[in-house]
Amino acid sequence: MRYLWLIAQREFIENVKTKGFWLGIFLLPAILLLAGTVPSLLAKKGTSGRHFVILDATSQFEPILQQQLNSSDIAMLPAPERSDAVSSDSTDSQDPTAVPGARVSSRSITGISDSEAPVQTLFADKKFIQTRIPLDVPIDDWVQAESVLREHVRGNRSIQSDSGPATLFAAIILPPGFGTDPTIEWRYWSQNPADSDLKLRVASVLDRELQRREYVELGLDPEVITRIQRTRSSSADMDVRKPVGRERVGLTDQLKLWLPSFFVYLLWVAIMSIAQMLLNGVIEEKSN
Repeated sequence: MRYLWLIAQREFIENVKTKGFWLGIFLLPAILLLAGTVPSLLAKKGTSGRHFVILDATSQFEPILQQQLNSSDIAMLPAPERSDAVSSDSTDSQDPTAVPGARVSSRSITGISDSEAPVQTLFADKKFIQTRIPLDVPIDDWVQAESVLREHVRGNRSIQSDSGPATLFAAIILPPGFGTDPTIEWRYWSQNPADSDLKLRVASVLDRELQRREYVELGLDPEVITRIQRTRSSSADMDVRKPVGRERVGLTDQLKLWLPSFFVYLLWVAIMSIAQMLLNGVIEEKSN
């Protein structure tokens, strides 16, 4: 056993003297960090500019979604001016920077305005981009409209973007009665159901709006409720081993807590890095 420890000690010292040993120790955390961040960055870069539409049969929630979903990675169209009168079709006045076939008005169930002003597409860096409802969608019948939008999301039909023909990534459909009848569900059609980022954001906005309406119906002030919900308790970590007046746990105490874990991690990396080499050395010495 004494010779075994002498061989292990010699192999360990020889490996510690090499540059590769120290590079492996410090490169492994960097590799783990890159393995966690690079895929998300590549996914965000590779899936930018995904188009989606909102078909609001209630004509109540779309302006709220357009206002609250607009963020650094979601481009929402400005809240449209709705018209209860259906105007006659007119010749499209196209613009070189516009999305072909896009309408400025929101083609809602309650009415449409067929003015064909251009819509700029300056959101190439956005992850999600709201587009106007395609012209082949029969907005006077939301059931049939959902069927047509489903074909768009499946890729059987295309829309026009600034980079050419494109497909819809998702369609958000709010049926008639949504918001008043709790049994009515809103629909989310998507090319990739596993990618729920957009769905979760829409659900969050709709949930807050429905809660606000419940507060108003009960005679409660939504702002007061929001302020109460934001109230949080304050706490302080105290150490019983410290003298009176200095019991509060600070940054130094946190470092004392985590530094041993860090060194244990380094020890684990060192053992896993040289275990195979030590075994090879033992086998070689035993063979000789």
